Amino acid sequence: FSAIQTWDAMLFACAAIQKAKGVSGAIGGALRSIRSFEGLAGTIAIDEYGDAKRTLYFKRVSGNRIITEGKVQ
Repeated sequence: FSAIQTWDAMLFACAAIQKAKGVSGAIGGALRSIRSFEGLAGTIAIDEYGDAKRTLYFKRVSGNRIITEGKVQ
């Protein structure tokens, strides 16, 4: 779980750097302007307060496999 969160944070930062065209002073504004991006497990929406929202799934480990049981409504 934490590895996926870390990777998604890196994807978010990369999207902002690309949007800012590498200009360091523009990265903060680029971060605030992004409203959604594709993370490892699907689209992540960012609200006006900077909070991230995504679909959450119930999963369980069985043997050596992770099984998705359903999603949180």
